[in-house]
Amino acid sequence: MLCLKQKPILKHLRVLSFSGQAIRKLPDFLGELIHLRYLDLSHTLIGELPSSICSLYNLQTLLLSSCYNLTVLPENIGDLINLRRLDASETNLAEMPVAFGRLKSLRVLTNFVVSKDSGSRINELGKLSHLRSTLTISKLEFVVNAIDASKADLKSKNYLNELVFQWNSDTHEVQTETKVLDNLRPHENMKKLTIENYGGARFPNWLCDAIFANLVFLHLSRCKKCMALPPLGQLSSLQELRISKMERLQNLDAGFYGNSHMGVKPFRCLKTLWFEDLPNWVHWIPSTNEGEEFPSLQELQIQGCPELIGSLPKHLGSLTKLVVSGCRKLKASIPRVPTLKEMKLHCLDALTTLPEELLGGNSCFQQLEIVNCPSLISFFGGDSLTTLKSISISYCRKLEFFQPENVMHQFGVLERLHISNSCESLESLPLGIFTKLQYLHIKDCENLKSLSTQDMVLTFLQEIKIKDCLELESLPGGGLHTCLPCLLRLELSNCPKLSQFSQGNLPLNLQSLIISNCNNLTPQKEWGLHGMVSLTCFEIEGGCSNVKFFPE
Repeated sequence: MLCLKQKPILKHLRVLSFSGQAIRKLPDFLGELIHLRYLDLSHTLIGELPSSICSLYNLQTLLLSSCYNLTVLPENIGDLINLRRLDASETNLAEMPVAFGRLKSLRVLTNFVVSKDSGSRINELGKLSHLRSTLTISKLEFVVNAIDASKADLKSKNYLNELVFQWNSDTHEVQTETKVLDNLRPHENMKKLTIENYGGARFPNWLCDAIFANLVFLHLSRCKKCMALPPLGQLSSLQELRISKMERLQNLDAGFYGNSHMGVKPFRCLKTLWFEDLPNWVHWIPSTNEGEEFPSLQELQIQGCPELIGSLPKHLGSLTKLVVSGCRKLKASIPRVPTLKEMKLHCLDALTTLPEELLGGNSCFQQLEIVNCPSLISFFGGDSLTTLKSISISYCRKLEFFQPENVMHQFGVLERLHISNSCESLESLPLGIFTKLQYLHIKDCENLKSLSTQDMVLTFLQEIKIKDCLELESLPGGGLHTCLPCLLRLELSNCPKLSQFSQGNLPLNLQSLIISNCNNLTPQKEWGLHGMVSLTCFEIEGGCSNVKFFPE
């Protein structure tokens, strides 16, 4: 490691890295390493760069990412005329120094911070004609003259693949910001675009221009004054669309899909669609050509939309993942999805039932997660359950999932089962129907009294965790070593009525045994631990007053 207190003798050094070191200040003699090409100061504690660093006229790469204490760049940084890459991501730069446009060799600039007073205005970007890859332009609220935005000349920078337009103040000049964004039209080769905290009342016309045939990612976030979305369906190559934190958005109507022409389907390439934190969104109105939208959609996530009551699209023939969370008023308007692999339903207060046709004929369904749906009572059945590999149900106390009429369904491939704060009617869990079960977690099922393997040997079950089941009296009878021969981890916590334990023997392969707060537990004298050479964790704690001896 180079000693910072001594003048180095390596005058011809080309590469120097202090990345990840706890240094706060750089030595002035750094400026004497005039042959230096590559300098990495990322993930350090430096608060400023010495002005001598601008003497490194051969420097081509300067990495400053994650230097959170760094707030300014040297005033004469424009002297680094050969600098090609400047990574200032994840810093706290207040502005770019004046005459920043002198760095005409720059190829990669991660972040340009617009100056309010003394530093560089956005028009300095117009002098950096070789920019490529990704560029974030932040503090756009300091662009007071929309002509300056036009002089940034983004539309001629054909090697820029990704742009982030960021306003950092919540005080907006609506007319100015609208004109600024109009004048920030990028080149048609752009692939990814994010617009964040924009204060205009409308989006620019260029956003949905068919000329942007390479755009694959679009994120519109915190555009608080926009009441409608532009016709994004016209973006022919768009693969991922995220809409978040738009407070005034109330409806998605036909205008969202755009004008269908020449038989082209809207959103024909879209694979991922996210709606997040839209507090006033009420209706999702289908397109005029219902059934032709979203032909390629694979993932749909709707989160934090408490007023949404409208139906979701009915024809999602390619969907594999559906997440609906925090939509309190949304009822059973979830469409039939024959290709679905994963579904998560969280915090749907009004949801009372999942229709049987939801997954009818589905041979792909593998993962189901339902959390905090307090009104959900009935469950779909049919063949859709036989392909499930993971079920997690939490805070659905009215759900009648393991009632006798549902038990007839065979869960032949289920590997994971998690039940917590759910199923008030659940008194006995018939483990024998889960022939491939590997992990069983049960928590706070207040009426559960017993687990039964129904004389089945569950050779795949490796882990059982049971917690806060106050009525649980017994584990599977006949000895765990017989019905659960491959069990590796057993954890029992706060089950005060549990009295029957293993009937003499535990599985020989058991690696971890943890028991806490099981006051009524009276294990047999031998504990069944003899010959268990794999046991590495054995814990007994709190409230196990009947345990008075241990095996030799």
